[in-house]
Amino acid sequence: CLDSIGDNYRDFFEIILVNDGSTDNSLSVIDNYLKKDNYNIKLINKTNKGLSAARNIGICKSIGKYLMFLDSDDSLKQNTMTVIIEAIQKKENEFCDVFRIDTVSNNKNGCHKIYNDRNEFIFEFLCNKKKNWPAVLYICRRNFVLLNKLKFKEGYLHEDVIWTSELLLSAEKVIDLGIECYQQREIRNGSITSTPNPKRLNDIII
Repeated sequence: CLDSIGDNYRDFFEIILVNDGSTDNSLSVIDNYLKKDNYNIKLINKTNKGLSAARNIGICKSIGKYLMFLDSDDSLKQNTMTVIIEAIQKKENEFCDVFRIDTVSNNKNGCHKIYNDRNEFIFEFLCNKKKNWPAVLYICRRNFVLLNKLKFKEGYLHEDVIWTSELLLSAEKVIDLGIECYQQREIRNGSITSTPNPKRLNDIII
């Protein structure tokens, strides 16, 4: 996960790692990265309260212009941060608060699209069969998130559904960068999505 971020443009972004009460060797892995000079890393240790709480504290402690999430099981394609930063810089005059990237093999072929009407994007979003809910696919302006008081709903297993819905409903414009760069790990044993839990269904219905 951390190796995939790379060190290109490292002065342009910060990496906030939230240790959500891990009981494996995560801290020892993180310690090795903290010793490296080419990573701007901020470590936050907290008791286990789940993904939503971890992301919320990361947002609060961030100081960058944009927010992007990367789950520890996943990774980015090589040079992804360079491509994303340069793409957003080219769109600065669009005054956009939300940018979208894509998972690998979604056949975007680098085609970007600007949605000046958020309703257009939401309609296409709902009609498209591909997965649009994951928060990791959206890069948003930090001030926009704070101004609209957007937070991940804590205590829910499908927090991305609520977050992404509120994010898109709050945005005046969305730019799909058409960049296939997010590599999601196949479902592993013990993960939230692979573990049977009646609460998952209940949270979706609610």
